[in-house]
Amino acid sequence: VKDSINQIDNDVFKNLREDEIGFITVYFGSNINYFLNENIKVIIVCPNGLMISKLIEMQIINYFPTVEIVDSISSRDIKKINKSYDYIISTIDLNDYNNVILVNPIFSNQNIAELSEKLIKFDYFISENAINKLIEIIKQNAKVYDEDKLSKEIFKFFIKKKELKERRDPLLSELLNENRVTKIKEVNDWKVAIAEASKPLIDDKSIDESYVELMINSVLEYGPYIVLEDGFAMPHANGGKGVNKLSVSIMALENPVDLLGKSVRVFLVLATTDSKTHLRALSALSKILEDEENIKILETGDYEKIINLIKKKEKE
Repeated sequence: VKDSINQIDNDVFKNLREDEIGFITVYFGSNINYFLNENIKVIIVCPNGLMISKLIEMQIINYFPTVEIVDSISSRDIKKINKSYDYIISTIDLNDYNNVILVNPIFSNQNIAELSEKLIKFDYFISENAINKLIEIIKQNAKVYDEDKLSKEIFKFFIKKKELKERRDPLLSELLNENRVTKIKEVNDWKVAIAEASKPLIDDKSIDESYVELMINSVLEYGPYIVLEDGFAMPHANGGKGVNKLSVSIMALENPVDLLGKSVRVFLVLATTDSKTHLRALSALSKILEDEENIKILETGDYEKIINLIKKKEKE
């Protein structure tokens, strides 16, 4: 408050007593506290209401710690919503509902900007315009190698990150072994690709054939929502059905396959028994998918390169 008063060209403010400055400080403090305590409430809606919704939930906690996540549900259960909310955050269009924010499973810069505008009540503290101005100042005095990455890091700096509670859930690296990472030349159909990617998990009895059918039917019903980034897809279905234990397999294709209009080279099958134990694994995966170079490593189908990449991201 003192710094602000010193910048005001007015004799009245320049001659304020300490107790008067204290009163103004209390006024601003109480208003900021009001903004912080009036959390915006959101509901996350995804086709299966499970893995993708948890991935989105982690990103919201990371970027917008003051936002209250009321619930995460599947699109088939959306009519059962009986809780109050300000916004629905969804990966699919929900034309019959208001206040829907459509996002990618891995937030793009545009997603983050739109969410910031709607979810941060006091967004004048930090805005996309302010970040752009700051980057321009930096560019005048230093060489910027990756403007998008710099923008994201600046945003993270200003928005205090909420620490996730430490869990004993398995790491992504702990769910993989050499037998679960494969590479083949090509397949003629995305359904075959999902089945081929699932074979290691069927062979070691982690999943049943029924889970493969559920994953395929989910795509047929909701479209290519499992494509999280260009070239990368994460087939999944409701946790528990046809799954014997939490497990992961990765399959790379030399030649990409068309998945309902999207070209895919890497399929990561994630089979879960519940809605929580896979969260730690998804956290590492979200970091990997932030960089195109990481996806290229997944495309090699080389177990050693892939496991080293995963372990590196798990330490960050």
